[in-house]
Amino acid sequence: MTSLADKIQKRRQQAGVGPATVPESHKKNTQSLPLSERIEKLVDRIKNIGYEPIVLAEELNDILTNSKLTQIELAKRIGVTQGWISKNLSLLTASSDIQDKIKKGELAATSYYNTTAERIKKITISRSQAVAIAKLFGDIATKHGLVIELSKKPTKTEILAALARVKDIKRAVLK
Repeated sequence: MTSLADKIQKRRQQAGVGPATVPESHKKNTQSLPLSERIEKLVDRIKNIGYEPIVLAEELNDILTNSKLTQIELAKRIGVTQGWISKNLSLLTASSDIQDKIKKGELAATSYYNTTAERIKKITISRSQAVAIAKLFGDIATKHGLVIELSKKPTKTEILAALARVKDIKRAVLK
C-alpha cells in the first residue's frame, strides 16, 4: 500500500517539482506553535507541499517527543494510520549512510521500507525458539482438533525448557 507521503512525492516528481525541504526557520517557527497549530501545519504541508522523507520523520519524532501524544493519537489527528507514522519514524533508525542516500535522492524511502520488511520476514531463530513455537502451535492445534507434524521431533529436555519460557505466552494465546 502506498503511503500518503509517497503519493505526494510521486505527484511532485511527475510535475517536475521534486520534494520540498523545510527551511530551518520553518522548523523553529513550528516548534514554538501550540500543538494543535503545529499538527495543522504538518497536515497542510503533507497534503499540499510534501516533505523529504527524513525531514518528515524528524518532524513526526519531534512532535511525539515534545507532546504527550502516542503514535496512534498523532495518526488520528493527521488522518493516517499508526503504521504510516511508525514506517516514517523508522527512517530515523537507518544508518547515516542510508539517510544520506535518501536525502540525496539516491535511494527512495519506499525502497528502504521494502528492504526493512524483507529483513523482518527472514529473521533467524534458535532451535530452542523453534521448539517453543512448535510446541505452542501443537497445543493450539490440539485444542482446536488440528494436526501438525514436525519433521524432527524435539527432545523432552528441549520441550520442557521451551515450555518454561513460553508459559505466559501459552496461557495468553490459549485463553
